[in-house]
Parts: sequence; C-alpha cells; structure tokens
Amino acid sequence: IFKNKIEGSKKIIFLDLDDTLWGGIVGEDGMENLKIGGHDPIGEAFQIFQEKLKKLKNNGILLAIVSKNTESVALNCIKNNNEMILKIEDFVKYRINWNDKADNIKNILKELNLGPESAVFLDDSVTERERVKFALPEILTPDLPSDKTLYPVFLENLFCFNSLSLTNEDKKKTELYKQNEKRQLKQSSFLKDKSFKEWLKFINTKLEIDKLNTLDHNRALQLLNKTNQFNLKTNRYNDETFKFFLKNKKNFMFTFRLKDNFGDYGVIGILS
Repeated sequence: IFKNKIEGSKKIIFLDLDDTLWGGIVGEDGMENLKIGGHDPIGEAFQIFQEKLKKLKNNGILLAIVSKNTESVALNCIKNNNEMILKIEDFVKYRINWNDKADNIKNILKELNLGPESAVFLDDSVTERERVKFALPEILTPDLPSDKTLYPVFLENLFCFNSLSLTNEDKKKTELYKQNEKRQLKQSSFLKDKSFKEWLKFINTKLEIDKLNTLDHNRALQLLNKTNQFNLKTNRYNDETFKFFLKNKKNFMFTFRLKDNFGDYGVIGILS
C-alpha cells in the first residue's frame, strides 16, 4: 500500500483541506456536515490524522495550508469546528484561494526561505498532486490512499521527518517563523530612512553568551553538525563523541542566544 517510504528530513508539510484534513467539501456540505471526529470511522480517522500532524508540528515540522476554497468559509471551519485538533495558530502560513496550488506553494517557500526539497505536499486530488509533481518535482508528493481511514498509518509510514535530538528551538519553530515575519515587515519600513545598526538598537537586540549547559546540549550538537560557515574543522559528532569532547577540561563550548522585542531566537550560535 505504502510506496512512498523515503528516508530524509523534511521541514514543512503543505496540506489541502477538503477530504485531506476533514471528510467532505466545506463549501458544499457546510461545516456541520463534515466528517471529523464523532463515532464515524472516517471522521475518527481524520481526527487521528490531525493529531499526528499536530505532534509533528510540536516536533518542529512546519504546517501550511494550500486549499482551493473560499477563505472565509474555510477559516470559519478551522476556528469554530470543535472537532478540529489543528487550530489556525498551528499553521505557519495559509493560502486559501482559487489560484494554482503550485504557485501558492512557491510563494510560501520563498517567504519562508525554504527550498522545495524540504517540503511535502498532501492532497487527496490526483489532479492537484500531478500538477505539483510537474511544477515542483523536488517536493515529496506521495499518493494518498483512497481509503481515508488509512491516512493516519500512511503518515506514520512517511519516514522523512527527523525527530532525533529535539531542541527547544525545534519545538517553537512555527512561533519563531511567525515572529520573524513580523520582524521583517517592520524592518523593511524602518530601513527606508534609518541604518541597520539603528534598527538593532530600536528592537532592543540582546546577545547572551554562556557556557554550554545541559538544557542547550542537543541544540549545540545540532548546530555543530549542520553548520559549515566558520566551522573550521567541519568535524561531525554523535552524542557520545560530543560528550567525550566536553569531558576534556581543555575543551570549552559557549552558546550565543539572541533576543529582541519580537521574541527569543533561542541559541543561534556556538563557539568551541
């Protein structure tokens, strides 16, 4: 059944709404007649599917909506249907309109500064999937099972979400992207007649430097392994070898945390 097992690490899932996040078409059936939750096996499957997506979101995977719908109708369902597990704040972006889905995905990826190879597209429509496969072949676009009750186990069998060594920054990734969007909007207008140095002062940018503590251990290891710039030796460590490195009294590791008026970036850099 599941032909789409792919090892790797994706960062964002683009989701359709009708017959993907809930059963039925909200614009035709109405919010009250959708299949989600309740004692219906299909409705229960959609709810479990959303629970698994929520768990991925809490593990640092971004969720975005790309749906052909009337925006006000779809948003009303997300906000006011009590059976919904996913809330509007769980989505980093949404495009609910009648435009080409591939174009909507391209625009969101550009806004988030992500490449198509980091994305997964889930849609019940064969036509929409084929369109995205043609326009954006780097995106993982698996064929969802025709049996909606198989959606939850299908998602579990997409081995493309790396949840190893989860960090605080990973858990807050959706919030961090939303904070940064507000920051960039304000920054673009501010820099029209002021300098970048003035901008940093205006938003009360604060850099905190500390010796590595236990709470930031996973984040430091993550940065050490994924960073090439200023990584003079480009040594890669697993948890065991990293702990061995830190045990040596001649070795030191410092973390850099950044904060401003918009929020906390978390640990953004290390010095060893």
